[in-house]
Order: sequence, then structure tokens, then C-alpha cells
Amino acid sequence: MSKIHLHKIFYTTLVADDLRRIPFLIGLSRRVMAKIKQNIAISLTLNAAVAACAAFGLLSPTAGALVHNAGSVFVVLNSLFLLNIRDTSDEKQK
Repeated sequence: MSKIHLHKIFYTTLVADDLRRIPFLIGLSRRVMAKIKQNIAISLTLNAAVAACAAFGLLSPTAGALVHNAGSVFVVLNSLFLLNIRDTSDEKQK
């Protein structure tokens, strides 16, 4: 779990003291875990494909390194979608 999401959870639990936010936090933690699993699967698949191509001489070491770094950037960008998750429980109560 990233520091950003830990900050959101700690802020919610320490400042708000609102038990109605627990469903949001459970949903957030499930989404974070799903995103982590998705990113691991993407990373492992990409790295396996690059290693196989490099083993058969289809990819130079430089190109392999570039593809690996591009995959790392993709995983980070994929994780940024988690920042769009908002708690709507406050809006429903107003």
C-alpha cells in the first residue's frame, strides 16, 4: 500500500472518527489490493515475454532494458487511477 493511501486511511480514522466511513475504507483496500495484483501480473508477464525474446535473440539488451523501464512506468501510471477514488458517504448524508 502506498504512502498516499495510508495517509488517506489515517486521516479518515484519526481526524474524522466517523464509523460510517468503514465501508469506504474496506472498498478502498480491496481496490488497492486488486490493483497491486494486476500490476504484479502485468509486470511478470511483460518481463517473461521480454526475457523469452532476449533468449531467442529477438531483442537486444538495450531494447530489453527500455521495454522493462516502459513496463515500470506503465505500472506506476496504472496505479495512479487509485487517486480518483472518492468517498461519497459525506455527500449522501447532506
